[in-house]
Amino acid sequence: MKLIILLFLLSSNVFSKDLLSSKADTLYLTMGLYGDTAEGNTTKAKIFGSKANFDYQRFINESLSFHFNVSLTFESGYNESLGVAEYEPLNTLDLRSAGLSYRPVDFYQAEIGSIALSKYNSPLLLGANVFAGISQKISFYHFYIQSLYSVPSNNVLTKRTGVVEEGVPLFTMETLGFKYGVKSFLHLAISRFNFSDLPNSTSETSKIIGNSVTGLGKNSKYLYEFNGINFMLDSKIDINLYGPTFGGEYIKNDKAPEDRNEAQLIRVGFFYHHYEIFSEIFESETDASVAFYNSKDFGHNNMKGSSLGFKYSDDEYSFKARIAKLNPIESNVLQSETDLFSFDFKINI
Repeated sequence: MKLIILLFLLSSNVFSKDLLSSKADTLYLTMGLYGDTAEGNTTKAKIFGSKANFDYQRFINESLSFHFNVSLTFESGYNESLGVAEYEPLNTLDLRSAGLSYRPVDFYQAEIGSIALSKYNSPLLLGANVFAGISQKISFYHFYIQSLYSVPSNNVLTKRTGVVEEGVPLFTMETLGFKYGVKSFLHLAISRFNFSDLPNSTSETSKIIGNSVTGLGKNSKYLYEFNGINFMLDSKIDINLYGPTFGGEYIKNDKAPEDRNEAQLIRVGFFYHHYEIFSEIFESETDASVAFYNSKDFGHNNMKGSSLGFKYSDDEYSFKARIAKLNPIESNVLQSETDLFSFDFKINI
């Protein structure tokens, strides 16, 4: 039904001759250096990399645009981690997002293609992955309703581990959100999510990074389903170019039992002009979300910990450094206390 609505709206005015776009096409090039270090009994790795990112948008007419975002990555380093090669160095070309964006009126927007999930700001659930699918958003005043119908994928982890994501899994999410302000802002979103038909090929990797899984190899499967709620908060108070920041995330998986089905992240910070320092505390129980698809920065699942970070950003440069300490919630031979360090430096060209 969602696809039918989208196709109808597209056919109604996309190809009208009087709607040639007056909007300029855009091309952004970003170059950068980054590094990751992980040190623990089960995880020992160091990666240093360079990246070039190309972001292009072409307006077909006033309502329809085409965009793609690709990154070229070169990495060196070593990985001596137990079980999963999550930090294995890569030299690769990655598609970060691509597709059509359609906005016939100010309050409605639809996307179809490879959709970047970093915009949901929910690392404990989705990380910075790209899912192929359809997204629709209806806005009214400061509120919005958004739906996502997609095929989940973790392209980077797939390449590092050699896992083949077999089958056609499905991820859906419906969101009610509120966003107010620009310099000082408040952004709230509560979502209902559902993963279905998850491939057995990903469950063995997910077992190593925190999920409850039965069976071995190709016969392994997730012990619980993943259907629940995700709440996200992001805010900033700008008092003449300085002030506090606050954000976080909460997940509850209705399909897993208590003490295994929740995750939470709390982030507080303070910024001054282009600089910001921040601190995080987080905890993700074994089956709050699918470990294969969430962020390694928080240890995936069955992990709790804290972090401290620093950010700088202006129109030309950005830099971020972060240290984190992770501890398993439930003891097992596959996970251990781990120290993380990462940095990311970018230049906009």
